[in-house]
Amino acid sequence: MGEQPNATQEAMRDEREYAWLSEAERAMLACIAERGAVTPAEISSRLDMSEGEATALLTKLARENRIRVRQIEVGGDYKITVNLRPIKAQGQALTS
Repeated sequence: MGEQPNATQEAMRDEREYAWLSEAERAMLACIAERGAVTPAEISSRLDMSEGEATALLTKLARENRIRVRQIEVGGDYKITVNLRPIKAQGQALTS
């Protein structure tokens, strides 16, 4: 049986995960701000992540009101195209 990680190891792992999410969020917001309307597929390609990862992070950002979903359309293959726009808080920069 393997050793269970101690609290310090778990905290360090959690910190690394949060740092990655923060970096991914900043990259995604910058991509959206730069390109204007983009699709999850375009974001995943530009940021070298799966479309599922991009969609999950986009959902999180939309839930936090950091982006706004402006358009959804169903294509011939029933693929959904979503145009996204960043939401800039008054007096705050778009990305950190």
